[in-house]
Amino acid sequence: MKKISVDSTIKFFISAIGLVVIFIVLRELQYIFIPLVIAYFLFFAFEPLNKFLRKYKIPSGVTVLVDIVLMLGIIYGFSKVIFDQFSMFGEQLPLYEVKLNSIVRNTSIKLGIKDPNFTNFELDRILSTIDYGGLAGDFFTTTISLVATVFFVIFFFVFISSGHNKVINAFKDRFVEKKIKKFKKKIEKDQNADLFEDDIEDDKEEYIHQKEEMVENTFKSITDQIQKYIATKFYISIIAGFVVGAILWLFNIDFIIV
Repeated sequence: MKKISVDSTIKFFISAIGLVVIFIVLRELQYIFIPLVIAYFLFFAFEPLNKFLRKYKIPSGVTVLVDIVLMLGIIYGFSKVIFDQFSMFGEQLPLYEVKLNSIVRNTSIKLGIKDPNFTNFELDRILSTIDYGGLAGDFFTTTISLVATVFFVIFFFVFISSGHNKVINAFKDRFVEKKIKKFKKKIEKDQNADLFEDDIEDDKEEYIHQKEEMVENTFKSITDQIQKYIATKFYISIIAGFVVGAILWLFNIDFIIV
């Protein structure tokens, strides 16, 4: 049978076209892939808690429900704090408006700026030119998109939580099965295979166990590394938040959370 050789230039252009196609597909399906990635990160983040619950024989359905309740509780808590802070900021906005007008006017006078837009600066005049209808539309669209993303994340999270072990088993079966075929071919070449059939069977069982353990350890290592990454980023963010908050507090800045 004659082998068909492919020129290296053709291989390069085929690979380039393939990468472009993959990029286009990922770009078009970003609204699905991004929630999927977030859901997988959340799965790894909640895995220590899930492992603790499984230790006490808690059903997987209850475990997933606990995770979802915690997720929604965290989202609700953060959103409530932010909205409360912004509502307080809105109530005191007229006071800050007067302060800002005074700062801009005094600064322009000190710098010798004679433009009336600065010497008679009024924030109301600028705010009156803003298209609030467009802002409201953008806010509504963003809110709908955010709610849809949260829904997709929870949807994928449920399926990942219930199917992650099946994915590991599928990889394990596929990987081990492929290695076993090579193992069998190697044994078949052995002229004395029939004389050592029991030993071969024992070796086969040990070989399968080793490969399954290797696949399992690989996935466990991946999970541990991702969990360490998430924990590290979380602690860095918490420390940065406290440091910045303390600096703003020392300078007596209002609405530190905002």
